[in-house]
Amino acid sequence: MGEVRVRYFDALAAAAEAVTSSLKLEEVLATIARSTAEATRVKGCSILLLDEDGEVLVHTASYGLSHEYLKKGAVDADRSVAEALHGKPVAVCDVAADARVQYATEALREGIASMLCVPLVAKGKVLGAIRIYSSQKGDFSPSTVELLSAIASLSALAIQNAKMHEALKEAHQTCLRELWHLQP
Repeated sequence: MGEVRVRYFDALAAAAEAVTSSLKLEEVLATIARSTAEATRVKGCSILLLDEDGEVLVHTASYGLSHEYLKKGAVDADRSVAEALHGKPVAVCDVAADARVQYATEALREGIASMLCVPLVAKGKVLGAIRIYSSQKGDFSPSTVELLSAIASLSALAIQNAKMHEALKEAHQTCLRELWHLQP
């Protein structure tokens, strides 16, 4: 097995282990971002989730990116590589020359030359996106797109699990409150 395939397999294994070992969403997504960036040997990785209105992508987990870059401003879902939120992976080979990049100047300042963006989809609904950022211009290999797509599926599963867990906790608390009020 080639060295790249081993790294990619290790990243998938780390993501799967993170998803199955914890319901703490931020912890799981941070592990996924780190293992993805390390496996693909890119500058960084971020996981962005849509806000409740579906208009803004919120950096929820990242690895390898500066605090300044992450706080650059609101990431508009319909302006920042928007076609990824319609279900398809999108590669930006040259951040400086691609109009789909909302914060090209900030990306260049961060040392980002290209990015790959893949949607997070669960039960047919787009929840956000996972992105990897490279310091070199160019396209991403088909195996990198496949890896990021698989990791996106695992990330979406982690998000769904965490949401279901929170909903169950809330329902449990509501039941306890109702039972408490029914007692004589």
